[in-house]
Amino acid sequence: MSSDKKSNFSFGILFLMVLMVSIGCKKNNIDALPVFDSAKQAIKDDSLLVDYFKTNGLTDLVTKTSSGLYYRITKPVSGNMLIVAKDVVFTRYELRLLNETLIEENVTSATAFKFNPEKSNVIKAWKEGILLFRNGEEGYLYCPSGLGYGNTIQGKIPASTCLKFLIRVTNVE
Repeated sequence: MSSDKKSNFSFGILFLMVLMVSIGCKKNNIDALPVFDSAKQAIKDDSLLVDYFKTNGLTDLVTKTSSGLYYRITKPVSGNMLIVAKDVVFTRYELRLLNETLIEENVTSATAFKFNPEKSNVIKAWKEGILLFRNGEEGYLYCPSGLGYGNTIQGKIPASTCLKFLIRVTNVE
């Protein structure tokens, strides 16, 4: 091979190496997703919930738990014990976004939703929130995204979305 051909060949190899490194760097930058900051999202969610309560005249009617879940009992029942984690709970419910978009419900269904807070695969808001109710009570859970579906899309529910549940406890075993 002549020195001209060797020089062109070496230049070609060098060019290909630089191109591959460049493409690799760009690919990594494109594929890199921003890191989800759950603490920032929790602050944002709480602000959205507080604004929702103010707008709807609910500020003095809701209670916040240490996890950030808000709840409101609208039809209290006296005498019954609070639900405990080992109970089997039957509920009627509606799930809405804070803009009142209905996502799902079983209020008109022939069958109540049955679950055990300790063993069932339900969102954290339900596991915690149902323990604030008694058999026969009705109320609301206002759920920050971290206690719901987090930063993932779940069907019609956008990522990082606060949720509102109307819950009617129909039976406890």
